[in-house]
Amino acid sequence: MRHTSTRTLAFPCPDVFVVLGVPKVLRRNYLIWEEGQVPTVVIEVTSASSRVEDLGSKKGLYEQLGVREYFLFDPLGDYLKPQLQGFRLTPDGYMRVLGTELASEVLGLRLVTESDGLRLYDIRTGAKLEKYEETMERLRRERERAQLEQARADEESRRAEVERMRADEEARRAEEQRLRADHAEAEIVRLRAELARLRSELGR
Repeated sequence: MRHTSTRTLAFPCPDVFVVLGVPKVLRRNYLIWEEGQVPTVVIEVTSASSRVEDLGSKKGLYEQLGVREYFLFDPLGDYLKPQLQGFRLTPDGYMRVLGTELASEVLGLRLVTESDGLRLYDIRTGAKLEKYEETMERLRRERERAQLEQARADEESRRAEVERMRADEEARRAEEQRLRADHAEAEIVRLRAELARLRSELGR
């Protein structure tokens, strides 16, 4: 299949696209004529205003550029029948991917229409990929849990420091008592010696 030069085509901004084989750096815009790599997978969210273009000119353009997989999703289910559709590039052009659940062979993901929208599953593990909001919520919970654990650790450290200070104080007091006892014992020994000396002198 012959592909037209990307410099001669106006490339729309897809709703979601994945490009393999390019550096993972932050970009303001992705310009295929500068990167030298067209998107590998494109997902378009279809609406009343875009459905004709999504299945017409966009599909033709992505096919011509060599986008390997192209998926369309209608979140309302009003404009696409079926609601989720996909196309995979072959030497003869785009071939329709059939099924109520579609697989992206390139990404290793399964695309499934659910009550809360389009969900992605890892084909190998079966794990559901998080949505952005779910990731943010999970990170928020993890951050709160980490803060709580840190607060508990700080409290334990404070308690341990208080116990150490208390133990040091008890050890200091015990040492003072030992020194006083040693001093008293020494004084008793001295007084007994002095008493013995006095008795000796009186007995002469």
